[in-house]
Amino acid sequence: KYGFREDAVLCLDEDGKKSHFYSISDILTENDLFERLLAATPEFLTAYGENPYHLNDVLPATQDGQFRRKGDLFLSMRNKSLVMQYRPQDGSVVWHQQGPWLNQHDINIVNDSVISVFNNNVSRLSKAPWEAGSNIAYFNFADGSTEFLGQGLFASGTEGRQTLTVDDYILVEATDTSVYL
Repeated sequence: KYGFREDAVLCLDEDGKKSHFYSISDILTENDLFERLLAATPEFLTAYGENPYHLNDVLPATQDGQFRRKGDLFLSMRNKSLVMQYRPQDGSVVWHQQGPWLNQHDINIVNDSVISVFNNNVSRLSKAPWEAGSNIAYFNFADGSTEFLGQGLFASGTEGRQTLTVDDYILVEATDTSVYL
């Protein structure tokens, strides 16, 4: 209805049937964020048309924590450099932040107060991704700080994942270059 490609979250029940559908535009509108986060930042044209959000990762919280509830959804919207925590139970955006990551992707819950974000670290005005270098951003809800890991070790301009292994290593998929670290 807004004249651009809409992104949404579709939740399925255990039988694979639709249980919930959340429009990103509706989430932002209902939380008085639509004008500030959409209208105030540039639009992106792609082969699909206008693509203001580019929702690329949805991570559900599987248990309660000090800064989250079971069922909260962490959303990564690349074209806004935006990570958001959405609480479907009451329709509220609990937390959101644009940057310091740029065109980010994969989100992980590290512990009770920290999430990690695969930071592609590029924008339309940036150097080429292999020159800028990607990293993993660790956001701490307790004090609002962000720390970075891996700057200069890998680069992925449009995709990427990071996975904590069972032996506490981090597997990094720099998708654009087909490199695993």
